[in-house]
Amino acid sequence: MDAEKKNNTTAQESGFEPVASSRFNVDKHKKRVDQTLASCQEKMAEELGSLLGIEVALAGLETSFVSKKDFFSDHVSGKQVIADMDVVGDLHDTSFFALGIRSAIHLGGLLIMLPASELQKVISEEDFGEDARDAYGEIANIVAGVYTSVFEEQYTKKLRFIRKSLQEVVPSKVESADDETIPNGVFYLSTMLLSAGGEEFGNVHMLFPVNLLQLTSLSQNESAPSEETQSTASKREEAQSSAASPVVNQTKTQGSVDSARHGKVVAGVLGNCQKKMSDELSELLGINVQVISDGNTIISKKDFFSEKVAEKQVVANIEVAGEVEDTSFLSISMKDAISIGGTLIALPDSELQMSVDEENFTLDMEDAYAQIVDIVSGIFTTTFEKEYTKEIRFVKTGLQQVVPSEVEPSGDEPIPDLDYYVSSMSLILGDSRLGSIHILLPTRVLQLEGSVKSPGNGAYSAEQPSSQAAVHPLQRGNVPQSAAGRADESAEGIDILLIGDDENEVVKLKSVLGSRGYVVRVLSFKDNVNKFISTGLKAVYLVTQDVDEQLFGVAIKVSSACSSPLIAAAPGWTKTKVIKAVKYGVKDILLTPANTEDIEENISDNLVSLTACP
Repeated sequence: MDAEKKNNTTAQESGFEPVASSRFNVDKHKKRVDQTLASCQEKMAEELGSLLGIEVALAGLETSFVSKKDFFSDHVSGKQVIADMDVVGDLHDTSFFALGIRSAIHLGGLLIMLPASELQKVISEEDFGEDARDAYGEIANIVAGVYTSVFEEQYTKKLRFIRKSLQEVVPSKVESADDETIPNGVFYLSTMLLSAGGEEFGNVHMLFPVNLLQLTSLSQNESAPSEETQSTASKREEAQSSAASPVVNQTKTQGSVDSARHGKVVAGVLGNCQKKMSDELSELLGINVQVISDGNTIISKKDFFSEKVAEKQVVANIEVAGEVEDTSFLSISMKDAISIGGTLIALPDSELQMSVDEENFTLDMEDAYAQIVDIVSGIFTTTFEKEYTKEIRFVKTGLQQVVPSEVEPSGDEPIPDLDYYVSSMSLILGDSRLGSIHILLPTRVLQLEGSVKSPGNGAYSAEQPSSQAAVHPLQRGNVPQSAAGRADESAEGIDILLIGDDENEVVKLKSVLGSRGYVVRVLSFKDNVNKFISTGLKAVYLVTQDVDEQLFGVAIKVSSACSSPLIAAAPGWTKTKVIKAVKYGVKDILLTPANTEDIEENISDNLVSLTACP
């Protein structure tokens, strides 16, 4: 009895009324919460659209229970603007509204009608000054008002949300164990994809303390599985670990989990580097420059020069200094280096094309390209200093010309014989699609030593059976090697290519296509797609878990090499994403998850009149 009284006292002090379990069904209550949040999504789009004077859309509402650590490691990357919202009324607590800083500056700039050129400048510089802060503060006030009005109308408790401070937060530098930034607790997370005026602004997140929404018991159930479940999960993790790691690293440790989380931080930082490269190179060259991610992988020196690049390269040595000291490298084809350098010095089109064709890398072009590398080094420095866990700087120290076929794998030239984390990007200058840029960072620089390398010749230790080879967890192309096939196999006889990382949808598509007599080859994003394009190819499907820059980058590669129908199969399409996909060569879209009827209809629409690749 005393314990019961104590529990009731605690509940009353925290603002809750003790409710008998027979009168309070927490599962039904969660449905009510989700319905309330869906209404918030709809009303928020209307209110923000009215405020900004443009069409605003919020889509793809997702909810989940997250810890502070999981939110900052798994759900956001890049600097965030977090609005603290005090909650008063029947209950008292604090909620948090988070949006990427570039998107916050963009929205604030739209509100105060900043000229386009000035707006682009403050976005690229992430200049969240007084004007931008005040403007975004008004937007956060509107958001708080939306949650207040909807919760007062639909929720079981009367709650008011009051926007207080704005804080700039770098996720990788948040300490999960303390109560700084946000308390170290469990939250009910609401995530929505924001677009305004036809442009995408990424995800917005609202974090509610679980006790505020009376979901504490459900969050405990999700975060604390039964003993039997824990045992099963542990066995499954051990099995996956032994299949994904070299024999010499079979023992799973806590460090491997931290490495996976840290890998997400690295990928997020590099993704923001790519965005800034697009902005700053566009401004420098005076034309629209797009830098599109082709994915990240861990690979050896030997495999990089034998699999990633074939043409003559210009390799820039970029020293890493600060808390970590080493050398990183930027590699690009000689022809593309000439194109970029020639564009910077405004070489006439005919003269530039002749220089590209003849690979005439003159001293003027080399100096111009070196300036580009200086800009890229500066971008990496500012981004890593703001977002990475260690303070490091990048300084270009020289350029060298490299013929990949002549590189000695075991030597230290032109780069040391190490494992590298390689971030690959497609480059588009104006209307010209160039090749790929590769940033090579030694794994020891990024604290990823011992992580599993991507499959390929020499990528695993000699003791590792090829059947156990698995894609590095940082890669998006997570299709097993056995399904993808080897890059040196013949492309003849293949009817359909399935390229992507959504294994469930790949299996369904392959089954339906196979039942209709088509010969199907499955590839991951890491494979050399061009090796599988032949004159008999009837269609290419990009089957991916997300509509992102990687999908668009692969679409560009495929459409430039093949005139067969290109179909993108993915969830979460928006009008903007559809337009972008079509621009990059996608002929049709298959919304996933797809059932057999959807797939049959798509096949009939796209494979009746067949178009062959040139």
